[in-house]
Amino acid sequence: MKKLLVKIIIYGFLMALVLEILVRVFHLYFEYPIVTLNEKNVVNYVPGQSGSFVVGNRRMHSSYYHINESGFNSFREFTPSAQNFEVALIGDSFVEGLHQDYNNSIGKKIENNFNGELAVYEYGFSGNDLADQLHLIHQLKEKMKLIDIIYVYLKFDEDLKRSSYTVHTRANLENSLAFKVRREIKLLSYLKGIGLIEPLTKIPSELKRFVKVGLKTANTDQTEGESKDNEYITNLDALLNTYSVDKQKTVFLIHQDNTSQAFLEYCEAKGYRYVDFGKPMEQSDKSTIIKYDVLKHWNDHGRDLVAKVISEDIDKYMDEIK
Repeated sequence: MKKLLVKIIIYGFLMALVLEILVRVFHLYFEYPIVTLNEKNVVNYVPGQSGSFVVGNRRMHSSYYHINESGFNSFREFTPSAQNFEVALIGDSFVEGLHQDYNNSIGKKIENNFNGELAVYEYGFSGNDLADQLHLIHQLKEKMKLIDIIYVYLKFDEDLKRSSYTVHTRANLENSLAFKVRREIKLLSYLKGIGLIEPLTKIPSELKRFVKVGLKTANTDQTEGESKDNEYITNLDALLNTYSVDKQKTVFLIHQDNTSQAFLEYCEAKGYRYVDFGKPMEQSDKSTIIKYDVLKHWNDHGRDLVAKVISEDIDKYMDEIK
């Protein structure tokens, strides 16, 4: 029995070693840029990194990223000035654009739509919600004063779950020993990327949730929906009272069909602007999302549509301020 156990350990180690080599040779692992907390208490990436971002088994989707000196994935440096017309895109991974070559991003598409007559700065970071985004605007307020128009990407049901900013836990997590080990062992990165590790990590929390659901009396979906809407609007109001924004040049970028009517009414009552990219997405005959991405990030066509919507809104804004 002891010999059998030793053989199993040896063969298991050799098999893992072979798989590690194969994953490295064929670059099947997921390679995220290294995260840091900068001097302005904003979580972003260590400047100067570049590499490839892989989605799905067998490199079903691969793209190149480049982290600029400001710590964001972009084809350009962020150097706003009073002389030029400049645009800021602020959001989570959909703005961050790791799923698209950095030199073919939404910002680049917008610049191309204007034949390079304006500059677009993409302040995107995976997992950011509205608290993160407004905190970023506040911390970079001197640069934001120079930028002519700011688009804040917002998902109503995901980005308004808190009413105040606290430092993103991802910065501490990615500097932990466990994360560093996973970064070095590419097989672990690959297994996580194809979804084999996450279900195991969710087992304890799913068991707790199952017990809680079994014990509590369920409310109606409508009541729960209204309660969530009220909670999110309260959080939105608290955040905007803490971090005041320039209403004239700040625009929420939303998918209107997926956004609560309560948010639209709030914006109209308070004088906040929003622009809807959802309609052209829904009307498109082509797919707008990456095929193998569980989070359904926009593909190249989807980004074309978003860039077109933003470009049209910029045109209107330019006419207004003339």
